[in-house]
Amino acid sequence: MRIAVYNKIFPAGFNKGYSDFIEETTRNVIAAHPEHEFILLTDDTEGDLAKPFSNCSTVYLQYPSDNSLLWKWWLNITVPAVLKKIKADVFIASGLVSAKLKIPQCMILPGLQHMHYPGMFSKTQLFFLRRYMRGFLKKANTVVVPSLQMQKILKDKFGIEPGKIFTLHCTPGKNISPGKQKKTQLIKKLAGDKSFFLAQGEHHTDEELLNLLKAFSGFKKMQQSNMLLIITGQAENSFNKHLDNYKYRKDVLLYQPTSHEEELMLAETAYAIVIPSYYDDSAFYTVRAMQCATPVIVAAKTASQEIAGDAALYFNPGDFSELASKMMYLFKDESARKKVIEKEKLVITGYTAEKSATLLWQAIEKAMA
Repeated sequence: MRIAVYNKIFPAGFNKGYSDFIEETTRNVIAAHPEHEFILLTDDTEGDLAKPFSNCSTVYLQYPSDNSLLWKWWLNITVPAVLKKIKADVFIASGLVSAKLKIPQCMILPGLQHMHYPGMFSKTQLFFLRRYMRGFLKKANTVVVPSLQMQKILKDKFGIEPGKIFTLHCTPGKNISPGKQKKTQLIKKLAGDKSFFLAQGEHHTDEELLNLLKAFSGFKKMQQSNMLLIITGQAENSFNKHLDNYKYRKDVLLYQPTSHEEELMLAETAYAIVIPSYYDDSAFYTVRAMQCATPVIVAAKTASQEIAGDAALYFNPGDFSELASKMMYLFKDESARKKVIEKEKLVITGYTAEKSATLLWQAIEKAMA
C-alpha cells in the first residue's frame, strides 16, 4: 500500500508543539510498518523525515501563499494530480483534506485555535477556515484530534459522528537534556540567581496575560519574594502597553526561545510552569512540563486536565485570585511541590510513543476500511 503524508500543519505557523509530536509519531508509524510504502509530500528541501527509512520517499510539493483561492486550487487540483501521479492509496494531512480526492483521507486536526484565538490569524486564514472546516471534517474518512474535549466539540458543533474520530493525546518526545554549562549560561543571563515562574504557550490574548499579571501581583504582595516571571509565546501587540504600566515590571521578562533546546532549559529550571491559556486543545506544554519534572498550573476543564489529572494544579479561567493561590501554594510548601512532581512522574509513564504510533495507525486503517 502507498500512503501519502502531508505533515505540514495548516495554516502554517500554528500548533508547532503538536506538529512536532505528529512528525515524531509518523516516524514511528513508518518504522513499524516496513510492509507499506510512505511518500512524504513536502516543500522543505532540508527535511529529513524520509531519510532514515527504506520504505519512505519524498515528493516536493510547494505550499501556496496566503490566498484562499490559491489554497482551494492547491487542495482540489494540485494535490489530487500529485497523488494520482504517485498512485497513492490513502492521504494523511494535517488541518485539511481535499474535496476532489476519491481515495481515503485521514485528517489530523491539531486544534481549533481559529475559534478560540481569531486575533492570531489573518483575515484570509479566518475566512478559509470558517468556510471550509465543516466540509473538511465531513469529507475525511477519519479525523485525529488531541483530546476528548475536542472530540466533543466536533460532535456537538460540527455534527461529526464519534466513530470516525480518534483521540491521540500528545505524548513526551525525545527529551535530550541540554548541557549543564549552556543551561547555566542561559538562566544566568535571564534570571541571574533568582527563581522564576515560566509562562508558556503558543499564543496569548491580552485577557489571559492580564489575568496572569494580576495573579503575579497577588503572589508578590503576599510573599514579598524576589521571584521573577518569564513569559514566552506570542502576545497581542497591545500587551506591551499594559506591561509598561505594571507595578512589578522589573520582575517580568518577555523572552522568545530561539530553539527547542532553550525551551527545555527554561522548562527544566523553572520553579513552576504556568500556562495562562484558557483554551488548551493539545496539552503539549503540560506534557512537556511533566516530562521535565516541573510543577504546572493550567486552566481547568481543558485537555491538560484530561491528561494530567491530579498531577497538575488548576485555576478557573479569568480567576486571577485562584491562580495566585496556586502559585503561593507551591512556593510556601516545598513538600507539596515535591509531591506534585512525583505524581507527574507517575502520570507521564502512561503516555508512550509506541501507544501513539499504534493509535495513529488504527486511524489510518479505519480510513481505508
